[in-house]
Amino acid sequence: MANPGCPLCDSLAVENYSHRFYLCSEAMRLWKFAFQVMHWHTKGTRNLNPPSNYSLEQCVFGRKLRLICMGSIVLLAFIRGVVLWGCWIIRYDIVFENTTWSNQRIRSYI
Repeated sequence: MANPGCPLCDSLAVENYSHRFYLCSEAMRLWKFAFQVMHWHTKGTRNLNPPSNYSLEQCVFGRKLRLICMGSIVLLAFIRGVVLWGCWIIRYDIVFENTTWSNQRIRSYI
């Protein structure tokens, strides 16, 4: 019988789109670094503490947000695609290859 919980974070959370692509601890590792990249781009600093995380609607569904640089809108769209695809690849690697991604691999991927 298949495990009904999330295979990535070993929680009993139902593996729906919000968990798989945003709420899962593995997905949040990707988003956390993506938030840092966005912060570096919009603020011009390498401060490792972005002011806030974006919401599920902004990250997964592309709901608009205010950004200082108009080029950031294009960057956010690109990063969203990279992170969403990364969430899928990480899940595949854990489920079918039994391998996990290190923080360094996540940074290199983003």
